[in-house]
Amino acid sequence: MKHSYLLPAIFIISQLLYAQSNLQKIGHWGYTAFTTPHEVQGDSNFVFMVFENRIVTFDIRNPEDPKLVSYETFEEDVNYLEVQDSLAYIVLSSNYVTVYNISDITNWEYRKLFRLNNYCYDAAIWGALGYFASTDSGLEVWTVRGIPYRVTSIPSGNGPFHQISRHDNFLFVSDWSKFLKIFDITDRNHPELISSVPGSEIIHDMTYKEGYLYACSDVGTEIYNLTDPANPILIDTLQAGQSFYWTEVNDDLLVLSSLLDDIIYLYDISDPGGPELLSNIDGIDPSHVHIYGDLLMVSEFHLGLFVYDISDPANPVRYTRYDTNVNCKRITKKENYLYAASSVSGLTIIDCSNPQAPEKVFSMYPGAVVNDVDFYQDILFMSGSGEKAIMAVDINNPQSPEIIYSIPLTGVVNEFAFKDNYLFVPESGLYVFDMSDVGSPVQVAKIEFPIGYGSIEFCNDIAVVGGNGQVFVIDAIIPEEPELISTIDISGLVYQITVYDNYVYAACGESGLQVYDISDPANYQYAGTFQIGQFINVVETVNDTLFATTENSKIRMYKLVNPMHLVSIGYHDNCRAFDYIKEGDTIYVTGLTSGIDVLKYGDPLKINETSDFPEYYYLSQNYPNPFNPSTVISFNLPERSFVKLRVFNLLGEEIVQLIDQELEKGIHQCKFNAENITSGVYIYQIEANNFTESKKMLLIR
Repeated sequence: MKHSYLLPAIFIISQLLYAQSNLQKIGHWGYTAFTTPHEVQGDSNFVFMVFENRIVTFDIRNPEDPKLVSYETFEEDVNYLEVQDSLAYIVLSSNYVTVYNISDITNWEYRKLFRLNNYCYDAAIWGALGYFASTDSGLEVWTVRGIPYRVTSIPSGNGPFHQISRHDNFLFVSDWSKFLKIFDITDRNHPELISSVPGSEIIHDMTYKEGYLYACSDVGTEIYNLTDPANPILIDTLQAGQSFYWTEVNDDLLVLSSLLDDIIYLYDISDPGGPELLSNIDGIDPSHVHIYGDLLMVSEFHLGLFVYDISDPANPVRYTRYDTNVNCKRITKKENYLYAASSVSGLTIIDCSNPQAPEKVFSMYPGAVVNDVDFYQDILFMSGSGEKAIMAVDINNPQSPEIIYSIPLTGVVNEFAFKDNYLFVPESGLYVFDMSDVGSPVQVAKIEFPIGYGSIEFCNDIAVVGGNGQVFVIDAIIPEEPELISTIDISGLVYQITVYDNYVYAACGESGLQVYDISDPANYQYAGTFQIGQFINVVETVNDTLFATTENSKIRMYKLVNPMHLVSIGYHDNCRAFDYIKEGDTIYVTGLTSGIDVLKYGDPLKINETSDFPEYYYLSQNYPNPFNPSTVISFNLPERSFVKLRVFNLLGEEIVQLIDQELEKGIHQCKFNAENITSGVYIYQIEANNFTESKKMLLIR
C-alpha cells in the first residue's frame, strides 16, 4: 500500500528482539581471513607464508597443485620468520622471539621464548646464534639454541637498524638513515664494524654473490663491489628509478621484485658485476620472492601464492596459483555448483553437493576483477572492467569453464541484471543490451546519469540503480527507450540496494537502512529508516526474507510482514557476509575475507525483553503512520529506567499518559488506541532517566 502522507520517520525492528542464534554454520569453503602476505620462504617440499599474525604452510611437492597443510596463529604480528634444520625462528612485534620444532609440519612444537631489548625489524640466524636488527639497541646477538641469552649488542650509530643479511663471515645491515653497514663476524660472538657507507635511499633488502652486494631501494637496485669489504664501491644501478623491495640470488640467477611497478626481473649474474636481463614477469603485485632450486615462489599482495618453473630463467613458466585471499562478493548457483565472484581472485567454482564439505573444483583469474555473477539461459555472465566489463562463460563442464566473449565498456561494472531478453549494466549511467541471440549481444540503449558503478535491482518494469549518495529510478518498460524518471537523494553513502513490494531498501552505513516507496516511481515517498545495528553495508531480499550485514560481521535475518514491518527471525555473529542464496533451510553466504559459509536455518526462538541488544536510548516512529484508529510506539532502554510516555496535541495539552512506571532494559512497545480522538497531528514524548525525545504522528479518520 502506498503511504502518501508519511512524515519523515525513523523505524526500528517493530516486533520482537533478536532470535537466539538459529543460523548454525554446517559447512565452509575458504580460509580464515588471511590478509596480505609479506614474506615467503621454503624448499622443494614446503612453502611458508607470513600473513600479519599467521604463518601458513603449503605442501608444494606437486608444484602444480599446492596444498594448505597448516597455519599457526600468534597473538601479535610476525615481523620475521626463518626456517633452518626443522626449526622455525619467529620474531613477533612484541619483541619476543619464539622457536618451534616443525619436523612434523602439521603439528608445530613450541621450544623456547625470549624477549629482545627493543623492537626488531629483521634478523639472521647462523648456527646457534641469532643476529637481530633492533631500533634502539642496534645489533643484538643472542644464543638461539640451548638456553637463550644475549651475547652482546652494538649501538646502531646513525639511526635505527632496518634490514640485515648474512653471507659468509659478513653481516650487511641497513638503517633508517640510509646507511649501509658491514660487520666482520669472523668472531661470531663479537661482530666488528668495518665500513659504513651513506646511500641514496633506505635499503629494503640485500643479497650477495662472490664479492658483490645487490641492494634494493626506491632508486633501483644498487650493485656494490665488495672485493675489499672495508671499502665498498658503488658500480651500477639496475632499473634506476624503480622501487624494489625484495631480491634473491640462486647460483647465477638474480631475482628483483618491484613493488610499485608490479613486475619481477630475472638477471643472469654469471658475471656478478655485469648482470644481463633474461626475462621479466609482469601483471603481478609481488610482496616477497624466494628461490629454491628451479622453483620461484612469489607471495602476491592480493592473489596469494604463485609458483614458477625457472629451470629456463629466460622463459619462466607459472605452475599454479594458490588463492590465499578468498574475497568473495556475489554468488549464484546452478545444480550442485556455486559460482563465486571475487574482486581479488576472479571466479571460483565450488561443488556443494555435500553442503557440509564444499569443495573447490576450479578457479580462474580472467585478467580483470570479477564483481558479480549470474546465469542467463545456460551461460554464466561475470562483470569486470574495461575490455572485460561483461564476460560470457561456457560452463558445460564446471571443472573446465571457457570464456566465450567479452563486452568492453569504459570503467568498472559492479552489478548487472537480466530482465526478459535484455541485459542492464550500470556504468556511468545505464547500458541496455538485447540478448535475443545470447551469443551476439547488441547494445540498444544507453542513458547517462552521474554514477560510476552501482547496485541494480528491478521492481516490475522499473530499474533501480544505487550508488554514491543517490538512487536512480528508471522506467524500462521499453528497454530500447529507458527513461530516468526520478532521483532519490540519500542521506549517506549507498552501499547496496534491494527491492521488495514496490519499496527500495538502501543500505547506507551509519545512516541505517533507508526505505522508499516507489509505487508511483515519478513521485517516490520516503517511508522511514530501520536502525539495524550501528552500521549496515549489505542488504538482500530473498522472497519475503530480508538479510542485512551490520558492523563486526553480523548477519541479521528478518521476515517481511509488510514492507515497513520487520520481524527478527535469525542472526549469526561470525560471517562477514556480502551475498546470500537461500534454498529451503540452507543458506549460502559469501564472506569478503573468509570464503563461503553454509548455514542451516532453524526455528526462531524468542527471548525476553531484557536482552542486551539496545545500547542507547531511542524512540522509534509509531507504526503504522498515518494510523486509524491504533498505532504502536516502540523505544529502546539501554538500562533499567523510570519511563513516562505521553501524547500531546499541537497546543501542548496532554491527551493521554500511556506509561508511568519503571521498566527493564530492552526494546519495549506500547499500543496507542485513538478511537475517541479527532483527526490531526499529535506529539508523543518519552522521558526516561535523563533522556527526552518527541515525535509527530498523524491520525486520519
